[in-house]
Amino acid sequence: MTHNPIRAIFRIATTSLALALGTFIILLTGWIPVRVRRIRFAAWNMRWMARAFLRIFDVRLEPPPPETFTEHEGFIFPNHLSYVDIVLLVSIMPMRFLAKESVRTWPFIGWMARAVGTVFVNRGDKASRHQAREQLAHVERYPPIVVFPEGRIGPGGVLLPFRHGAFEIAAQNSTPFLPCAIIYDREALVQWGDETLWAAVWRLAGRSGPVQARLMPLPVVHPTPEANTQQLALQTHEAIARALAYPPGVLPPEVAEGRNYFDHG
Repeated sequence: MTHNPIRAIFRIATTSLALALGTFIILLTGWIPVRVRRIRFAAWNMRWMARAFLRIFDVRLEPPPPETFTEHEGFIFPNHLSYVDIVLLVSIMPMRFLAKESVRTWPFIGWMARAVGTVFVNRGDKASRHQAREQLAHVERYPPIVVFPEGRIGPGGVLLPFRHGAFEIAAQNSTPFLPCAIIYDREALVQWGDETLWAAVWRLAGRSGPVQARLMPLPVVHPTPEANTQQLALQTHEAIARALAYPPGVLPPEVAEGRNYFDHG
């Protein structure tokens, strides 16, 4: 793969201008209480910015059935490989996210995250985790809230174990969740591994040829307070791994023999 520094500089400079303009518009309109299709007016600028990024970086998203996301009320649980995951999801419609506390202070991105209702959590702080769980339990179900159940960006080629917290919240409040597989044809190129965000963006910006991406929504799960959250987490993990063609995890016998939340036959 050839990396072209001139191409990288052009893409990053163009994206920076679009990001600065979009941030200004979001901050300018964030106080307006008007909602468009049940979503705050300012949040729709996020979709415009996400689509601009994808076009500039030549990331081509195979459009999923839009109503799968636009009509969903509740959580979305996708795999997490790259910072591009967030851009893909927001390009479909404005969504809210559960994000680590440090994102709150990031220039541009942190400002926008606060403006669209992101829930922040410090995973190393028990009180912060409890507060985030309380917010997720009582927040409006629409627009959807994206929670990456791996808890961090994965290594690619395999799914990290899913944390149970979001599944517990979904079950306790009978909140539907939409599992989703995010698939790239050039996975190694978009992956954000043991490097800085700048290094990951620079690598993607300078490459030649398009990146094909796909959002594969799986059947919506409607948990109840009686649901086995370990079973929910492990079966969701297995379903997404299967969609990604990753090696499946091994289900404990007591989970494998329980109710299958993905058997709709």
